[in-house]
Amino acid sequence: MGKLLWQGSPDATAVQRIGLIIFGLGYLFAGLVLLTYANQGRSLWVALFAIPWLLLGARVLHNAFRRRKASGARK
Repeated sequence: MGKLLWQGSPDATAVQRIGLIIFGLGYLFAGLVLLTYANQGRSLWVALFAIPWLLLGARVLHNAFRRRKASGARK
């Protein structure tokens, strides 16, 4: 599952894609909560800690929507 989260797969099943979406949204939510906390407390360190969570969430969501590249010739 770790390889699927990080690198994605164009052949992932629907259940795997749904799982990736759930994980990606969870990471994004964690990053947004940290950013909100950083904004309220005016903490640059917490904001810097939130950035990797947001990037990880975006990467996982991107991998969830990866599709197989279209082949050049169809029969």
